[in-house]
Amino acid sequence: MTVQTVLHGLTVLCLFLIFYTAAGYLACIFLLSRLSRKPHAKGVVYPRLTVLICACNEARSIGEKIRNTLSLEYPPDRLEIVVVSDGSTDGTQDIARLEGRGKVAVLHYDVRKGKPTAINLGVSVATGDIVLLSDARALYREDAAGVLASVFHDPSVGAACGEFRYHRDRKGLGDFINRYLRLEAILRKLESISGSTMGVSGIMLAVRRELVPSLPEHIINDDAFIGLHVLGRGKRVVCESGAVCLDRPPADGGQEFIRRVRINAGRLQILARPALWLQCGTGNAWRYISHKLLRLALPLFLLGCLFFPLAALALPGEVSGWMKGLLVLQAVAYLFCLAG
Repeated sequence: MTVQTVLHGLTVLCLFLIFYTAAGYLACIFLLSRLSRKPHAKGVVYPRLTVLICACNEARSIGEKIRNTLSLEYPPDRLEIVVVSDGSTDGTQDIARLEGRGKVAVLHYDVRKGKPTAINLGVSVATGDIVLLSDARALYREDAAGVLASVFHDPSVGAACGEFRYHRDRKGLGDFINRYLRLEAILRKLESISGSTMGVSGIMLAVRRELVPSLPEHIINDDAFIGLHVLGRGKRVVCESGAVCLDRPPADGGQEFIRRVRINAGRLQILARPALWLQCGTGNAWRYISHKLLRLALPLFLLGCLFFPLAALALPGEVSGWMKGLLVLQAVAYLFCLAG
């Protein structure tokens, strides 16, 4: 086997992984959702529900969030609201108590300890059979809690998430991100139809209380950690698109970039804990690797498609025409990126 052959093979492998990550996995899940449907049962049930809101310096949002939560179409005697103020210095806890009018339990500590600690504290005092994780900016549609609760009629379901969207804004950033979120919602729905979804968000994640793990202090993606823990206990994580949540879009692209960097840092953190995602079983581990982890490696696959053909050109021997064409396409694409 020559070096040229190896370089050709590595280029093909990188191309395959790019297309599989971008579209191939979606095609696989689509086929699986048609060939192996696993619908979850739903019923009109109202388990005792604890809405857990973790907030740090959210004075601007917490009042509206509490009013939104109190207005949910859910039996008041079955609904508990807990706010954990994670070292807030702007009076978040005082606004929460004022807006709660005695109907909201507010916990506050002076030194910021991070969201995992806030969740652990909130879960420790929660009395609901289901804990609905949220944050101060996420506003729920009136029927969202009831829609999420209905899926827990199925004993195989351990956690459920809803559909997340951004409000429209003048800059159009919210609409732009919503297009990506719609594609992500399709993927999560297909995963859910065929078993369990890997895409969960901590702004709307309902979990059976006994399945909520004690979170490590420095975990970044607490929602993904919880979802994988639920799967590891043999329960399903489903997506219920009828439960809708709205949030304010980022102020600018830079803020969204920072958020994405943090999310991907959290994925690397979970990647370093293989026992967490391998405990979910072969099928769910494949889903998690394909949906979440391979996306981290996309830049490496793209670099491979650039480096391996260049290396082949630099070495003696015949280089395939398609590899030369691949280099030209990439050069054009990167020039457009620079122009942008």
